[in-house]
Amino acid sequence: MPSPAPNVSLSILIPNYNGRELLERFLPYTLTAAEEAGIPYELIVIDDASTDDSIGFLRSHYPQIRLIENQDNLGFARTCNRGIRLARYTYTCLLNSDIQLPKSYFRALLNETLAKPSTFGIMGTLRRADGQVEFARKRLVHGSKGIVFRDEKQVPDKISSTAFLSGANAIYQSKKLKELDGFNPIFSPYYYEDAEMGLRAAAKGWSCYVDSRVHCYHLGSETILSCHKKRTVKTIYFRNRLLMRHLHDAPAYTAPARIFLLEVLPKWLIGQFWIWKSFRSFLQLRQATDSGSTRKWESHLHLSAKH
Repeated sequence: MPSPAPNVSLSILIPNYNGRELLERFLPYTLTAAEEAGIPYELIVIDDASTDDSIGFLRSHYPQIRLIENQDNLGFARTCNRGIRLARYTYTCLLNSDIQLPKSYFRALLNETLAKPSTFGIMGTLRRADGQVEFARKRLVHGSKGIVFRDEKQVPDKISSTAFLSGANAIYQSKKLKELDGFNPIFSPYYYEDAEMGLRAAAKGWSCYVDSRVHCYHLGSETILSCHKKRTVKTIYFRNRLLMRHLHDAPAYTAPARIFLLEVLPKWLIGQFWIWKSFRSFLQLRQATDSGSTRKWESHLHLSAKH
């Protein structure tokens, strides 16, 4: 495996909310992978107003880590963005606290593909604890409902393009990540912020890649699911999917009447009543974004519980 170029350096950003046990379990793997890469690096943990012992644990056991503390709970997107703005090195890795990295992860991905002027970022595949692929490659297509991302889990053992990168384990060119100003915070507290950022990167002519020869393990949104009821998670997921399409799809596909008839009403009729709350929240945020007022749409993030 070739060594990274001499001028390569890496900022590793880990957003954390009440993840003390996850940090204790997985930080050693992250640090081993960083040391194995043989490059200058920094590890930044951005704590999103945790109420557990995350901060005390990090200060006691990992004094070398840069610890950024949110005074209020900001959600995933804005927490990551704080770290993105503070990152000092050539490349930035956004890493979930529940990711287990192999020691060769950074060394394998800090390669010539990542260094190309047209590259936005690269990632390895995400696998569940049982070894099954969770996230490999996404393909952008237009279906009857507009923008759709097709999930391709069986991909050749090589570097290939993907429509966007998972916010759980990707490495980005720091300059480009800062140029986009990270994730769009309208997607707080979680879901679809990484897909939407991929669309903005593509609009600038930048490419995303996945190297399916490299993989890491993900516990599967453990922090989110442990903090929220499944119904709340589904409500936020559907709302943010509609927001992503509203921002990037043709208006004909995102007309409220069309969405109601094709996507909301069918779910309502089979008893999925949470869909109405999700749709109403989308309409409020849609109106606020169209008005161009950040304060207006922030006032409508009432679905946003702590991430």
